[in-house]
Amino acid sequence: MFGHGKGSFTGAEGARAGLIEHASGGTLFLDEVGTMSTTLQAKLLRAVETGEVRRIGENDARTVDVRFVAATNVDLKAAVDAGSFRSDLYYRLNVHRIHMPPLRERSSDLRLLADHFISKYGPTSGVERCGDAAWLLLGAYSFPGNVRQLEHIVQRAVAIARGPELVPDDLPEEVVAAPQAAPARESTVAAARERADRETIVATLARNAGEIGAAARELQISRTTMWRLMKKYGIPNP
Repeated sequence: MFGHGKGSFTGAEGARAGLIEHASGGTLFLDEVGTMSTTLQAKLLRAVETGEVRRIGENDARTVDVRFVAATNVDLKAAVDAGSFRSDLYYRLNVHRIHMPPLRERSSDLRLLADHFISKYGPTSGVERCGDAAWLLLGAYSFPGNVRQLEHIVQRAVAIARGPELVPDDLPEEVVAAPQAAPARESTVAAARERADRETIVATLARNAGEIGAAARELQISRTTMWRLMKKYGIPNP
């Protein structure tokens, strides 16, 4: 992060600029900043506040002009309250906050991302698309691992697929066995009932290969009611 001077420690045969100094005039991206040690937090705070860095083994500070962009999946405010993250650094970095919602809250992105990963991994196995039944299960899954998990699921499914189209048997057990989006905390009987209804509809659609009319007949409801329930529970249209 801060570089070192020549001879500052064993093996330091020459001086070296750190990442902050190297990024001067541009942007430095700090990924998973919430895992940074408290010692490094103090040093980073000084660099952010003063615009200066001091290489290890050198006395003179060097002026830098860096825009810091930080990312984390940790609740930094809670970390501040718990004492594991410095409050002064938190407020220095939290000038403009961008919240990236989890994949389960971005259903419109799911199909685009899944198609992208199929086009990335599919050609070597001859896989061209995701079938309707498999898509229903993917569309209803909560993806606790977000986009990275989706990529791994598609990569695995493509590797074992037996045809040009992904089917439910190609998906991992956690997707097939839990065909529902992560629900809000169920504090009422009504919420539990809605979750159960959603799971039933998704499973029925999957059994009927996405045929809405056939699924409606199995559930003994009209096609119109089926459409209305799918819209209510955010079930993707196969």
